[in-house]
Amino acid sequence: MVMMIDDAFVVADSPAECSAQMALMASLFRILGLVPADEKQEGPAEVLDFLGYDMDTIRNMITVKHSRLAQAGELMAAMVESGTTTCDELRSLAGKMSWYALVLANTRSFMRRIWDFLRDTPDVPGPVALSDGAMADLKWWLRHIDADDFRGSAIYYGHEVSSDAVLADLLASWASQRDHDAAVAAGEAAHPVFVPGGGARDGERTCAVDAARPVRCVEMAAGAGGFAVGASMTRTVEVVLAIEGCPAAAGTYERAHGLAPRLIDLTDVDAVVAAVRAEGTVDVIFASPPCQAWSPAGTHTPGDKRINVMGAVIDAALRLLPQTLLVENVPEMLWSAQWLQFEKLLSGAGYTVETCVVDAAKLGVPQRRRRAVVVASLHGGVVGLKAASDVIAARRPAVVRDAFPHVEHFYHRHRQTHGQCVYDAAVSPSPPLRTNCVSVPRASTYRRRSGDAGGIHGCHVFDVPELTRVMGFPDGYPWPAPGTRCGCRFCTKSNVTAVSRQLGNAIVPAVAAWALRVALRLGTQAAAAATAAAATSTAAVPRIGVRESHVPGFGSIVDVKSDAAGDARLCYHVSTGASGGQLVYTELVGADASIHVPFYELAAVYLCTMMRCAGWRGKVVRFGVDSAPVVSMLNTGSSKDPDLMRLLRGMADATFEHDFDWIAVHVTRSRNALADQGTRHSLPQDFNAYLGAEGYATLASGATPAICHGGDSQLQCSEILGLPLGRRRPCTASRRRSEMPTR
Repeated sequence: MVMMIDDAFVVADSPAECSAQMALMASLFRILGLVPADEKQEGPAEVLDFLGYDMDTIRNMITVKHSRLAQAGELMAAMVESGTTTCDELRSLAGKMSWYALVLANTRSFMRRIWDFLRDTPDVPGPVALSDGAMADLKWWLRHIDADDFRGSAIYYGHEVSSDAVLADLLASWASQRDHDAAVAAGEAAHPVFVPGGGARDGERTCAVDAARPVRCVEMAAGAGGFAVGASMTRTVEVVLAIEGCPAAAGTYERAHGLAPRLIDLTDVDAVVAAVRAEGTVDVIFASPPCQAWSPAGTHTPGDKRINVMGAVIDAALRLLPQTLLVENVPEMLWSAQWLQFEKLLSGAGYTVETCVVDAAKLGVPQRRRRAVVVASLHGGVVGLKAASDVIAARRPAVVRDAFPHVEHFYHRHRQTHGQCVYDAAVSPSPPLRTNCVSVPRASTYRRRSGDAGGIHGCHVFDVPELTRVMGFPDGYPWPAPGTRCGCRFCTKSNVTAVSRQLGNAIVPAVAAWALRVALRLGTQAAAAATAAAATSTAAVPRIGVRESHVPGFGSIVDVKSDAAGDARLCYHVSTGASGGQLVYTELVGADASIHVPFYELAAVYLCTMMRCAGWRGKVVRFGVDSAPVVSMLNTGSSKDPDLMRLLRGMADATFEHDFDWIAVHVTRSRNALADQGTRHSLPQDFNAYLGAEGYATLASGATPAICHGGDSQLQCSEILGLPLGRRRPCTASRRRSEMPTR
């Protein structure tokens, strides 16, 4: 690797040491064959001009030279006055201002509309009219350049960055990589790949959990029995109860497994809970609710009642509290506002929730079928789901030729009239089977489509026995007779046959077997122990505690943690010094399902800023947020979403008006329990169990929720309620939510 070095600088404690270090650097460059330009060397100096920055080692500050900002202001003033500019002029100005925004605190939010204008405007040689957004950003920069109220970035050096600190950082990075490698290696050993019909790998022993009795499992939305096939592969899990609403699918299940599913509507939670409790002890609940509400192939009809099935499953699980809940669905479900709410409900009940996406083709099945897998465990700790899925993701996907050596090209009906239908069996797995998978094309009228790997003539069309293998079911599976249709209320809206519907809706047995083995830690005991050790070796994550100490160049640090729910409920709690803090919760008015979750998460931070910023003068506010994308937005001041940018610009303006700064850090949901509770509860006693983890000894004496003023917030909220929190106590390590008492 060759790296060209253009500029370099050194920082030292004295002019003599600085000169010695620069001489040493120059000598090193010459040894490497790079000749420094000694005539361009500057310093030693206490204030150094470096690429337009003033690096002031006395004030511990990096800022932009006044002359550079003045030059940029003159260009901006000319653009604003004329309302036009050339793309080249604006691009050059935007590049400089983006460089300056790296050190000018909270200014990057006012570059987004300028860059959006350049992106959307054709690059023509003459002047172009500025957009309203770009004009507004230029005027903002001009206003603050004229006011000369930009603040730079603080420099931390000397005792703040000692050799011991650097060594500690390197050791922490090494330990993190070591733990990751150990988790992947343990996952490889503990979670092997299972090919349908192949059984366990040689030398694998049985369950690492108690093998005195089979693991008792209840299957909800059982369908034709794909999960039951996967459970039989483990030779450890026994399905004691299956629940299904479709009589035709229940009939297939009974013919295949000898167990008649109970015909119960899953949304009748009372009936479901009663049926499960009648079976006695249950270790695992598995559910594969209808996916059409989230699937890309679905209609996404507003108010789709099939979403209620997933909610009913979560409701039943919270009433039954099995040790393990296992859910399978399409990946898009994990990104929905509904799942965010479901996950919080499970976490609040003490479950450790893990999610991943796994492709059936990576498990030896000749079908590309990506599915979300959710494991919620009450037994404490993680099961290593992500590590196990990383192992699977690195594997070669199976292709159709692996299962059907004689097939050259095969037909798969695309759900759209222009999509690819003919595939090369040597390089492609089958696309996901849908409820129209039993389909024969008309060769005489078929027109070749874009992407087809060959012609329709001579192309192989899978029959039901072959589709059975494509789905990973055993040969001879007792599907309904060809041509039969089900007339139940779940199937009457479509004209597809019962076998086609059951195949398209089934869970791949190999995915079920893999998920069970991961969730229950099945495999060699040594591997399971290694996985547990790898998962817990990094458990001592430093918590974001309250620091009232002063940082050089800043005032005291104010800690804020916030959270939001998919139904537009917001909550934050903020420290008000050693005397205590305040918990604030409310609900947005007029919110609907079209608003995405990051908006709610950022809205909680925005609301806190608008309500509290008047008291933050001279301080640094540390926002703890459990959404990594929102943390990135706060730290970069930028987002591609215009609604989010409006909130970020409002917060940035507040920092200039009230002279404070902020940083954002990511906190896990298990370490954000108090704010999470505020999105779901409103009674003071509901928060008592979660105060200790945030350093509060108790609620304030006689604390009752009081109506708060929304400050300068532009959000439309219902009543904003504030709850005073009691005196702080010394911070201790935060407990996991699963260790906290629940109501």
